[in-house]
Amino acid sequence: MIRTPCLVPLHLVEIFPSYYFALAGIKPVNGAHGERENINQALACFGSDPVSADFKANGPDHDEADALISAAALRWFSAQSDFWSVPADARAEGWIFGVKSATP
Repeated sequence: MIRTPCLVPLHLVEIFPSYYFALAGIKPVNGAHGERENINQALACFGSDPVSADFKANGPDHDEADALISAAALRWFSAQSDFWSVPADARAEGWIFGVKSATP
């Protein structure tokens, strides 16, 4: 945890949008994660509202879709205390927010 100048706790986490799409049952290959139906399926998986019927994910690799699913996943995972327990080995090796450790 980092203390900001205002003494408000700040947590920096690593994200992996492709992992979040995979958790929702979507393979983010060949642009599938940029399709509105798949975005909405993934958003629903994380308790978020769907995008509008005219939404189009922009960016060279559907970057807006990645941003949307990451925000939805971050909100969903952050509300669950068990996802804030960082495994000891991850403290040195790195850890993607939302991935539970395989170590019991």
